[in-house]
Amino acid sequence: MPERSLLAHSSPLPRFSSAPIQLSLPSDIGLQEKLPEADPGELDALLLFMAAAAGGLSIVLVLLGTTHTITGARALVAAVGAAALVGRVAVGPRAAGDGPRWLVAGPGIGAGLALGGWALRESLASDAAVLAGVLVLATAIQTVLQRRLAQKAAAERAWIAAALELPGRRVDREDLSIVAAHELRPGEFLRVEAGEIVPADLQILAGSAIVLPWLGATTPVRRGGGDTVIAGARLLDGSIEGVATWTGYERAWARLLLDPKRGVEEASSLAVLARSLAFQGSLGAALLTAMATYAMGGGGFAVLLSALAAYGALATTAVATLPCLHLLHGVLAAARHGISYRDAAAWDAAGRVASAIFLARGTLLLGEPDVVEIEPFGRYDTRQLLAWVAGAEAHQTHPIALAVQRASRARAVTPDAVRSPVVVPGLGIKSITSTGQTLLVGSRALMLEERVSIAMAEERATELEGLGRTVLLVAVGGRLAGLVALQDGLRPGARASVQHLLDSEIEPILLSGDSRETCETIGRSLDIEHIRPEILPGERAAEVHRLVESGAGVAVFGRPASDGPALGAATVAVALEAAGTSPCEWHVNLVGDDIRDGALALTLAHRARSDARSALGLAMAPGVLGTFAIIFGLLPPVFAPLAGLLGGFFAATHARLLAARRPEQPLTPWDLRPPSL
Repeated sequence: MPERSLLAHSSPLPRFSSAPIQLSLPSDIGLQEKLPEADPGELDALLLFMAAAAGGLSIVLVLLGTTHTITGARALVAAVGAAALVGRVAVGPRAAGDGPRWLVAGPGIGAGLALGGWALRESLASDAAVLAGVLVLATAIQTVLQRRLAQKAAAERAWIAAALELPGRRVDREDLSIVAAHELRPGEFLRVEAGEIVPADLQILAGSAIVLPWLGATTPVRRGGGDTVIAGARLLDGSIEGVATWTGYERAWARLLLDPKRGVEEASSLAVLARSLAFQGSLGAALLTAMATYAMGGGGFAVLLSALAAYGALATTAVATLPCLHLLHGVLAAARHGISYRDAAAWDAAGRVASAIFLARGTLLLGEPDVVEIEPFGRYDTRQLLAWVAGAEAHQTHPIALAVQRASRARAVTPDAVRSPVVVPGLGIKSITSTGQTLLVGSRALMLEERVSIAMAEERATELEGLGRTVLLVAVGGRLAGLVALQDGLRPGARASVQHLLDSEIEPILLSGDSRETCETIGRSLDIEHIRPEILPGERAAEVHRLVESGAGVAVFGRPASDGPALGAATVAVALEAAGTSPCEWHVNLVGDDIRDGALALTLAHRARSDARSALGLAMAPGVLGTFAIIFGLLPPVFAPLAGLLGGFFAATHARLLAARRPEQPLTPWDLRPPSL
């Protein structure tokens, strides 16, 4: 790293004008061309219309009769529709909402079977032509339905991709150069000016700026040396320089939204299940139906016809891709709140947690307590008591120590010159007063461990703890000298975060080193019934591990700097203010420290998982029933793909109802301004 600040570069960069700049990126930029397009173009729409029209016409022509000539015409029309479907996936761009390319195999095979049956003068050739038309029509209709459902999400993701494709200024020795985002590597030095979007997750080394901290954020914050900003953050004022921590698909928003292999639509367990059911499930249904038809005396052509119908009932766009759309909506909703997930496995785990632990101080509580009571016993006075406590805590930096230090300054009390302080983790401090007496400052447990009687303070301490206060007992020369009570306020959004969890049937748990009375008071105020009090910092990881071993998924909310061991023991670690720093360690990383966003990280995953499972069930159920109807001879084969189409309508209607019931504002696009020298 250069000795001097990078901001001291001898060639200052001009500021941007206020006018929007049209984004123009090189064709090899890397990310966006691998994503499905929101609008695939007129040719693609024409081919889809042609396929739907051909499929419908092939079905309608049955009204003219079932002569050999008419059957051939119907088979030919169905083949034209199938060719349109195959052609658009073979040569055209993949559009948002399109299913896997192999879904067009059903219409293609159906058209081939119809033409073959007509050429061989099979008695079931007319049925084959109808089946081919139904397969073509159903595939075209479901593709259109899926595209309309995916249109808004696709546009939002395309905008995110465009924002993350913006190049950046790389600082190399004495030079500045504009480098495409996909060419940036971890460890390189970058410079970002006002008006620009940060191209990589960045650790700030020099400078400070007012920043919109994530894509689409509306509340600015200040970031300076030592802070982290993630790719997509926008500088409103100032300039910064720093070292890239994560680039390419490893950036916070790119992992689940843009990575073509590890994105939520590809790697999530529900997405994999949906594709498996659409492919392997449809093949299994086809084999079972073929065996049943053969067992009932059907000929070879009848067996093929029944097998293809069963395949078409489950190998649908709705089964293969509509559940994935719900997952994508969930990840986009999380991105709007500055929530990123380590990978698809972390997203899946977040959707399965049954309980969530709040490490009270710094999550539900502000972590900034104030001294509210100083009560001496016997011959001591309040100033002397505060002087001893301030002296014992003089060199500590935890919230309680800082609160005591503030109180001594506010009251103009000089801390006692205590000697030989020894910190007992989670309990308090042992030291020697300036007059040579032993000094103990801490909890009941510390006093009992040092065999100091606390009978005279028990009732008063319990009363104060019943008010939600933390009580420090003070003993001098082996005798209780007084107590100091501190009050910590609830963080904004603490109640809302607990309610989010309760609404998603996730049990909130309060884990704290405070006394049971204090924890119960906090719990009652927040509707938290499960309390784990008096858990020392060194014991919290073991306590979390015990809860995890009970068999249910356990999430932990905390801060990496102070709660690392407990976060590491969780099934799902939700780390506040950690995005862009250590995604390989924590499952969920927040850009900010709003505990409501931590709760949303779990509830959004729960909701998306539930919606995806419902969509998968709705899409599959009619097709499964139609397949069994064929197997038992209750309906002709053509009804199975029609049942599959009905399932697509059910799932699409379900998705629209959810969207109407829970409207979510998409990201508000910013002007995308590439940097220039």
